[in-house]
Amino acid sequence: MHPTHETQQGGRSRSSGPLQRHSIRGITSENRYSEPYRKFKPVIDSKYIPSLEKEQIINSYDNTLVYLDFFIDEVIKSVEKNKSKTIVIYVADHGEILGENKKWLHAQEDEASKNPAMIIWYSEGFKNEFPAYVSNLKKKSNAAISTDFLFHSILDFYKVQNFEYDRSKSIFNLDANY
Repeated sequence: MHPTHETQQGGRSRSSGPLQRHSIRGITSENRYSEPYRKFKPVIDSKYIPSLEKEQIINSYDNTLVYLDFFIDEVIKSVEKNKSKTIVIYVADHGEILGENKKWLHAQEDEASKNPAMIIWYSEGFKNEFPAYVSNLKKKSNAAISTDFLFHSILDFYKVQNFEYDRSKSIFNLDANY
């Protein structure tokens, strides 16, 4: 397997190979998913944050999670059908502040934004091919980890050479202590 590049077209990802990235943006993503995923209302109706009610912001965030849950489930179902050696990694680029300490969103420092969401799912084929990696993932499933892990983990997994990265940040490094 070799990593490949990806392009964005019309809000959807198009990949030329096994390494794929999809983007779902947060609270201001009301126009990125359809009505069935708007379980909580009222939602944001303006990009001017000071004009919004607390309930609108929280509902929009929660609706994003409803859609994200659906999306990740669809990705996993699709991968399961292939019976391949696959790992699915979802990691948010940041946490979200939803009124904690009278702060909102993510453009400021707060404990609430320091623990971004992450899910790692692997197929039976991946588990059978890489049992040490799976064991390591399970052992470290509650460890605090920076989102920096993703870059280093991909390079480590593919054993990229002649490019500097920090193996200690890789989730596939069996010796890493994070």
